[in-house]
Amino acid sequence: MDRPEFNPGIGNKPTVPPGSSKTYVFTINPLVSNQLSMGSARLEIPAAAICKVTTSGYGATNTNGWNAPCAPETGSITITAAVTGTSSMPRVDFSPALRFNPAVGPVELYMFVKRATSADAQRFKILYCATLANSCIDEAVSDPSLATYYNTHDNEVFRRIKHFSGYLVAENSDEQQQE
Repeated sequence: MDRPEFNPGIGNKPTVPPGSSKTYVFTINPLVSNQLSMGSARLEIPAAAICKVTTSGYGATNTNGWNAPCAPETGSITITAAVTGTSSMPRVDFSPALRFNPAVGPVELYMFVKRATSADAQRFKILYCATLANSCIDEAVSDPSLATYYNTHDNEVFRRIKHFSGYLVAENSDEQQQE
């Protein structure tokens, strides 16, 4: 599904060779907007979107989960992103575990998928993976604001994310585990 208000801007082409992995480390000021480029992935974080690490809680530790209000992080924060896979099924794992403020504009993850052309882009979804060992799930099943969108001009799939862990591009399948 194409989101009409999307402006693709500069194309994000892969720099991580197929079948390889690369780790990126960023130290950012969370009070300003940040765009982090990670080879075949890109993360856009609006200003004040990162919840205060020491007080916000993470996921199940909050009664409202990912949608609970939070105070913004004010100190610099170091983010590590490990990008693996190929341009057809990329994966990115983030640390530390972070939550994003639902009252601020969405944090969006973009991933290059060579086959995400207008003819078949809808076959791909960005799934949430709690750990490398866990099965990945489609969070959009229980939260439509986490649906995957497509930028076929730049062969990207993208979606809003509410927290850090791992994210994987997968082809649609009835066998995918769903939340």
